[in-house]
Amino acid sequence: MAEQHDLFCKHLLFEALEPISRAEMEKPIAVLDAQYVDLYCEPLPERPSPDQLPHLGLLFRMTEWRCLFEPFSDSPAIDDIDNNLRKQLALHHLLRRGCKPERPPKPILWILSPGRPEEVIRSFALQPAADWPTGFYAAAPGLQLFVVVIAELPKTPETRLLRLLGSRWERFRAVREVLNLPTGDVQRQPVVALLLAFRYFFAAALDVDVQKEEQDIMTQLRQEFELLKASLRSEGRLVGKAEGKAEGKAEGKAEGKAEALLAVLSARGLVISDSVRAQIVSCQDLEQLERWLVRAVSASTASDIVAAA
Repeated sequence: MAEQHDLFCKHLLFEALEPISRAEMEKPIAVLDAQYVDLYCEPLPERPSPDQLPHLGLLFRMTEWRCLFEPFSDSPAIDDIDNNLRKQLALHHLLRRGCKPERPPKPILWILSPGRPEEVIRSFALQPAADWPTGFYAAAPGLQLFVVVIAELPKTPETRLLRLLGSRWERFRAVREVLNLPTGDVQRQPVVALLLAFRYFFAAALDVDVQKEEQDIMTQLRQEFELLKASLRSEGRLVGKAEGKAEGKAEGKAEGKAEALLAVLSARGLVISDSVRAQIVSCQDLEQLERWLVRAVSASTASDIVAAA
């Protein structure tokens, strides 16, 4: 589950921030011990205005400077923060070496925590961040370290994308908010498109075992997910160039699923042979591609995914 959460967060952030940042997933930092940042962002020289991308909410402001995103599926421990600070410092060193005689400022390290990491807050003397909403905690200015406790964020439109990166309950509540927006709302369509791209993560999460007292809410969330899929179909966000033509739509859907599958395999660092790539790209069976997408989250090799076709 932690691996699925990590993949979902990195890919959603990457896709959401692409219009305003040069984003890199799994950016290598230290050659000797193979350190990687989950997501690294540099603001584009000519970024669209916040008014043009209102669905990004606080993410727009968070990426106004070079920054690192490190999402966690559970509240991080002190060792986790130490490891990420080491990556931040190593990256800063690389940036300074590559920008002489300029001395670029230290990139901001954003730690995304689903719950409140009490030990981390005490150890690093984190304080509520000035000029940021509840749930944002800042360390001493020299560290350029912020911890975002997603469970504490106010339930507002500007935190919606961040709350999609929290626990599965936070995620589903944010999905419900999106579905309840009027069809013409300017924030609805971009988020719906993102959810479409990553709907297989929701399908996997819905299959987990739950306690008896959670059955009612899980049933409601299953209904919301079905509504989501219906909304996506009705709003025409599926890839397909030939509008109104069943064949063109089917090809577009298959192409979109194949691209998503290849993106997941690439993000996990799995080697994709030419034969496997050809099999994925040429597949027109939507249900088969959907099964491969779910399987891609945990498979050991790319060949294992298509071998069980």
